[in-house]
Amino acid sequence: MSLLLLGCAGKMASGPSGNEELGGLSSREVQVRLDLADAYLRNDEPRMSLRELLRIQRAASGSPRFQFTLGYTQFVLENWPAAVEALERTVALDPGHAEGWNNLGLAHLAQDDFSAAELAFHRALEIPTYQTPEIAALNLALLHLEQGDPVAARRYADRAMELNWRFGRAYLLAAEVEVGRGNLDAAVDLLRRGVEADTANVRMVLTLAEYLLLAGRDQDAEKWLLLVIEAAPDGPDAKTAEGYLRSLGRVADHGFEEGGGQEGGGAEKSDPAMELTTSRASPAPTPASPSTIPPETLADSMYIVQVGGFLDPRKAEALRDGYAAKGYPAGTVEVTHSDRQWVLVYIDAFPDLKAAQHRAREFLSRESVDAVVTRVGMGRYLPLDSP
Repeated sequence: MSLLLLGCAGKMASGPSGNEELGGLSSREVQVRLDLADAYLRNDEPRMSLRELLRIQRAASGSPRFQFTLGYTQFVLENWPAAVEALERTVALDPGHAEGWNNLGLAHLAQDDFSAAELAFHRALEIPTYQTPEIAALNLALLHLEQGDPVAARRYADRAMELNWRFGRAYLLAAEVEVGRGNLDAAVDLLRRGVEADTANVRMVLTLAEYLLLAGRDQDAEKWLLLVIEAAPDGPDAKTAEGYLRSLGRVADHGFEEGGGQEGGGAEKSDPAMELTTSRASPAPTPASPSTIPPETLADSMYIVQVGGFLDPRKAEALRDGYAAKGYPAGTVEVTHSDRQWVLVYIDAFPDLKAAQHRAREFLSRESVDAVVTRVGMGRYLPLDSP
């Protein structure tokens, strides 16, 4: 689940200006240090931001902007209670601070407080001056999807699209909901609309191609895969697209390295409920080798952070190898589902459920790509809540 956190600028604080003293600091110095904290956040240096904020805490505690930036900083540092505290102060000082309500919802959600998170997202969505209400609407959709309510998730995804018809993330989520329901054609139609609305969204183009492959519409998928490569030839999406073309046996026609395509040149049809979209990951710092969960481990059970599921082992291996090259301890595992043998791709595996869930959240934060925690053992799926 990829929730949307609003950045540090937010609403500007009202209050003193000029050389007025605030706890021994002039208001000018307070603003300069707030600007510096914002700059550190933009450069992905939240600890440096926190250092600047703590220097002005006494002087700026009554500023909504200070509390909002502090809450954002604590959120990035995963200090959830401190983030909630600062963001609650933000909206207490300025009840119309829509970005503050949105981020407060995320901080509550990080602590699995779904009711408080939903209330905060609704408060953000109700503020008429909110410049990006589609973000709160999409966060509500994602919250309901995580709670297992696809109907509500689709309703709020539609609301996000109504608020901003070019909001690609909303189309992607709505399509994901439809795939989960088994409505692959509806998902394809949604993504076609999304691509028309946001033609520069390479991720959406790639996802459209993936869903067409799932539907067995290889020729339709091929043109979108080529468009991904043309739009971003040096990016990770292009490498993923090339891998799909190899699996289709199309690489020779397009100048890529020859690979073992499927006999007859067509991708096999698969169960949409089992297959997940592939990663659009940025490179991780340390290379890792592909792995497979050993059979003796599977005799018991293991929690995997699953990013794909395929009937064709070659497709699974291509995805696994891509993640391993980006530094993840990626691997594959075979399970039987609906009398068919599936090869699942995971980016990590743990004996403990909470550790796997934490890893999935880290992966989401880094890559903005969803992963599913799945329990496997004895060559099959196992319930997450079983002993």
